[in-house]
Amino acid sequence: MVRPSQALVVKAMGTAGNAMTYIPRTEELERQRKLYAAVRARLYGNQVPVIRIPPKPVKRDWLHLDKGPKIWPPGMPEDAEIKLVDLLAVVSRVYGVSRMEIISARRGDAIMDARRVYYWCARAFTSYSYPQIGRSCGMRDHTSVMNGVRRVEGRLNHFADKIAAVKSELGIAG
Repeated sequence: MVRPSQALVVKAMGTAGNAMTYIPRTEELERQRKLYAAVRARLYGNQVPVIRIPPKPVKRDWLHLDKGPKIWPPGMPEDAEIKLVDLLAVVSRVYGVSRMEIISARRGDAIMDARRVYYWCARAFTSYSYPQIGRSCGMRDHTSVMNGVRRVEGRLNHFADKIAAVKSELGIAG
């Protein structure tokens, strides 16, 4: 804060009538510049601090998230790779709903069941993480995927026939 003894008082007319404005003297500004330069020299030495701005993240196409790590579920040939896009297509065929309905915000029973089976199959047959699976299914949070997997595991006998159909279409034995 600038005290009146260190500043030149200028009377300026504002909307309130007689408003007073303080303008710092040039000697005071010069003294502050020298003080800040001395502090910077103590902190950084002769080096000039470099501020690095991180690059913007690359925007990925969330529907075609097929550059994940390879894994081979039991019964799959070792040269096969399950992609999330392929798995989404198989689940949509088995349930008779479109891929866009599975990744949409709709909450009908058939759509929710298809979405949950997709989550469960993606975790069981691939090594994709919960966030990656969520991004491939309409930019959902990883906790939504975890909840869906938990619900399928809780009612596995209810979903067993659909999961078996998905496995047979993917060519997974067992």
